[in-house]
Parts: sequence; C-alpha cells; structure tokens
Amino acid sequence: MKNIKYWHVKLYQSQVNTSLVSSVSGAERLLHEGYSKDEVSLPPRDGRIKLLTEPCGVEVKTVRADVVDSIVCTPVYEDEEEAKADSDALRNIKSALSKNTHLLKSQFFTIECALTTPEELDNIFSQLCEEFAGTPLSCLTFPAFFNELVERTKGLNCMKMNVKPECMFSQNALRGKSIRPKH
Repeated sequence: MKNIKYWHVKLYQSQVNTSLVSSVSGAERLLHEGYSKDEVSLPPRDGRIKLLTEPCGVEVKTVRADVVDSIVCTPVYEDEEEAKADSDALRNIKSALSKNTHLLKSQFFTIECALTTPEELDNIFSQLCEEFAGTPLSCLTFPAFFNELVERTKGLNCMKMNVKPECMFSQNALRGKSIRPKH
C-alpha cells in the first residue's frame, strides 16, 4: 500500500479573453500553490481553502473558493520506490495507448479495442516480402502471398467488452433503451 506523505496543491483561476476578436476562454492562471495533509476538493463558492505554506509547516494560507476554478492535487509519497511504481504504471498506460488501443463507453458497457498499428502491418508485410523474394508474383503465387498475410494478421486485433451486471441478469434489461456514446 502506498503511503501519501502530503499533497502538493495548485489552485487555478480561468482567464477569460475580453477581446472582441476572440471570445474563447484563455489559459488558467496559477493563483496559489501549497500543501495539505488531505486531498483538497473544491468547496462551495462561499467556502474557503486552507493550504500549508510548507509540507511539514504550520503556517496556513487561506484562499476564497469563489476565485478558484480548478484544483490540481499531486500526491507526494513517503518512499521513492512508491513514486517510481506510479511512474511505471503511467508508462504502461502510455505504452498501451501507443499500441492503438481505443476505449468505447456507453452507459451499459465499455469496449476496449486493440487495433493493429501501421508499423506492425509494415513489419509483417516486409517480412513476407523478404520470404517471397525471388518468387515472381503471378495468378498462382499471389493467393499464397495474400493468404499468408491474412494468417499473420489474424490475431493482431483484439476486443474486450465489460457489461454492467444489471444488463446481464435480465432478458429485457436493454429493451426500449437506446445506446449512446458516453464521453
């Protein structure tokens, strides 16, 4: 189990561009940075946010919640190995995403699709071309080439589906309901 020593907290305020040319909201401005023993969440607009000025200090800075639009809390762990484990987990997630994995969500189920990347297809095609080097392509040899390409790419695409339990136990659970993407 990971032991969180303290939270590094950043409070942000949205900056709105008042120009006539652009009505798009600008970037967020850092209002205050501090520390907390517990994770901080945005209180009601009339509330206050109290942050320590030092991780192990006693001096407190209070900020009105009505000027804060967003909060970013970053855990600081007692042990460096725990922080490394978090960064390794993040690296694994990024690796999975770089392998062309897509997550499709609805209110009833999620589908995870791992699709073949163009690089993987190029590698398979290159290997196959090397193996068939010197063999002239004709109406007799092309089907063998094509069938081998199909065989090698068969298991590359994968899909996993997680269905919410309430949809599985009733035969009519989804009757009359429409399935829409969930963002």
